[in-house]
Amino acid sequence: MKIIYYDSTGRYLAVIAAAIHLNQLDNNVPEWEELKELIYFDVEEKIKPGKIIFIDRDQLGNDIYILGSDGVGTVIEKTIAGIKRIFNIESRAVFIDLTEYENWSFKFGLMLKGFNSFLANKLIYSNLVDSFLKIEQKVTEIKEAD
Repeated sequence: MKIIYYDSTGRYLAVIAAAIHLNQLDNNVPEWEELKELIYFDVEEKIKPGKIIFIDRDQLGNDIYILGSDGVGTVIEKTIAGIKRIFNIESRAVFIDLTEYENWSFKFGLMLKGFNSFLANKLIYSNLVDSFLKIEQKVTEIKEAD
């Protein structure tokens, strides 16, 4: 099975969810510096909207991916479902939408990123702290459903 975690950028919530899924983060809310050690975390030049990036394979053999949806995640989901149907592709893909965990501080932080990186990172991290347990729960539900 293919499991694709996505948020608006593919650089924050999706990376964290993939890391949780792959047991790369423990159950505590990580510090910003620990998150920066994750390969795609906060790295804009590596992640373009709509590009699905393979992260790793989990212990059950599921392929884990991240995606920056830039607001069109459901369109991408429908497109892939259509391609699978047209070409009779049997592979199962599950899309996990994490955009519901993006709050005002996250969105404002993204807007500030080019002007004041320090303040932007503080705002983004604030959202990550607020949503970490919810993301962890979502990942747990996905793993248990498999």
